[in-house]
Amino acid sequence: MSEELTQHPLGQLFLLNPDSILGLMMFSVVLSVQDDNVAPFELIIVSLAGVFALWVAHVFAHTIAGHRVTEDQNVSLGHAFRASVHDAMPMFLWPAPSAVVLLFAPLTGVSTTLAVNLSLAVMFATLFLFGYLVFRYRRRSVSTRILGGLATALVGMIVIGVELLVRYLH
Repeated sequence: MSEELTQHPLGQLFLLNPDSILGLMMFSVVLSVQDDNVAPFELIIVSLAGVFALWVAHVFAHTIAGHRVTEDQNVSLGHAFRASVHDAMPMFLWPAPSAVVLLFAPLTGVSTTLAVNLSLAVMFATLFLFGYLVFRYRRRSVSTRILGGLATALVGMIVIGVELLVRYLH
């Protein structure tokens, strides 16, 4: 079943849904485990390809088994597919600020390592914003919003840390 969507003030583009945060974390995990000796543009392509693979899997899973598919409701595959695509599109939009940092790296002459670190810092800031907005829409106090944002960014750090640990131990 699909989660209820929370709308960001920018409208339909930056939905606050589970797929959005998965796309952001997937981009960052793929980015963090890549070799720093490649061009920033290549890092973007490979990271977005990882997000695309996850996007396809989510769209397929939600089309087949999500969007109110129950014994008492008859939802067409076409309707389920359109709803799945709509829900999963923000997977590409939330990582955009981190990708933009990588795009500008060659223009500014910074090293790939610094560009990746800056991109990850932007990702953590974006995760903070995501968490803050979620708690804002839940009408929580400002202190709870800030804690929610910090917790969301911390979870992102933990996910990346676990992925790096597994890769380096393997």
